Amino acid sequence: LRTRERVVIEDIDADEAYAPYRSMAHASGYCSVVCTPLVTADGTILGVLNTQFVVQHRPNERNLRRLDLYARQATDFIQRCRIEEALRRSEAALRESDRRKSEFLATLAHELRNPLGPITSGLHILDMARNDQTVFDRASAMMKRQLEHVVRLVDDLMDVARIGGGKVALRLQTVDLP
Repeated sequence: LRTRERVVIEDIDADEAYAPYRSMAHASGYCSVVCTPLVTADGTILGVLNTQFVVQHRPNERNLRRLDLYARQATDFIQRCRIEEALRRSEAALRESDRRKSEFLATLAHELRNPLGPITSGLHILDMARNDQTVFDRASAMMKRQLEHVVRLVDDLMDVARIGGGKVALRLQTVDLP
């Protein structure tokens, strides 16, 4: 794996570098092994394709080329699976973002609707209390407060849209509070 080169071990019992793995090889029943690295086109190593033989074996050039083909196919398959997984995660993130946006809009609609009830009631009161200045003043003040609330909500919504659209730059700084 470190050399990015294929390793052919014709006889695991004769190869000193393979000594730490002999007991595992004997337990698994193989006597020779060919290790072909899985390397992407950009040089990233994904792993190794191990081909094990139950008898001592030295593969010929044709079989080594076949192993290279299998390694390329395995590499392509692994990369495709990784890309598909990244797409699935991206799609899930987009769905979550869309869900949060819908939740935000529902909350916003609810918050915008809340002041409309008192404003509507205030208009009815104004219609009925044309001659009573105190009632008129109280209804008018209440409607102004509710209308200011709606204006603040709309301003906040516009600020969120500006920030989301990258039209507002946030500058972070430490501030001493009095």
